[in-house]
Amino acid sequence: MKKPTKNIAGRQRAQRGGHSQVDSVQLDHPEPAKAYINRGMSYTELEQYQTAINDYNKAIQLDPNEAILAQAYGNRGNGYDYLGQYQRAIQNLGTAIQLDPDYAWARYIRAFVYRNLGQYTLANAGDAMACSLDRQYC
Repeated sequence: MKKPTKNIAGRQRAQRGGHSQVDSVQLDHPEPAKAYINRGMSYTELEQYQTAINDYNKAIQLDPNEAILAQAYGNRGNGYDYLGQYQRAIQNLGTAIQLDPDYAWARYIRAFVYRNLGQYTLANAGDAMACSLDRQYC
């Protein structure tokens, strides 16, 4: 099973729009942590993983809401995976799963990280759990 490819169309839209669209965070956004998560996702599409991780760090600092934290930790774990920092990826994805045990995407991505580490039993278990939670991960 391959990790999903990056969103090329989204990355091209972000590049055409220039960094001004990506760099700005709506400070007056009713949920500023979500604004940082959204910007981090844009940076991920641009393959600027460390910059994305910085935005997820900010989101984690801003919002104690478990759903927001789970998404921020999950996305940060995905960023660490792209940087080849697999242990940090597993830690962050594990935190996301602790915050939201039904977070299928985090389990799915963590399975890829385990596979990158050659931990196939854990990878297969993660794939099975992600699939049981959400059929799109089967």
